Amino acid sequence: MTKSHFAVGAREVSTAKTFLVKLLQKRGCRAVRIPVSNPSLSPLPDVIARKDSDVYAFEVKNASYYAYFPKQQIDKLFRFLNELIPLAREQKHAVVAAHLGRDGFSRRSIGVNGRKIDFLKK
Repeated sequence: MTKSHFAVGAREVSTAKTFLVKLLQKRGCRAVRIPVSNPSLSPLPDVIARKDSDVYAFEVKNASYYAYFPKQQIDKLFRFLNELIPLAREQKHAVVAAHLGRDGFSRRSIGVNGRKIDFLKK
């Protein structure tokens, strides 16, 4: 993999995160992208959002057909929510989101209460 090829891939993922933030804001959430340039052990998600009293931690992937989320990335979401967000468990949600290009986002909540994220629907 060449350096320029890697830069294009990183830009595509960054675009997916920015697209998600704009989508969340359009749906009435307060959302921010966490600009971390390399994989780290700190428990920071890609995107943090709040709607009403609920907080959402997102791990975002750019994919053409499917996305693979390693267990350590999912654990990182729960670690962030448990260690840094002082709310009841039912108000904290870990979410993995795959940006599938023109088709938008495929998302699956892995939160503790299993509620669907209806506000992301078109």
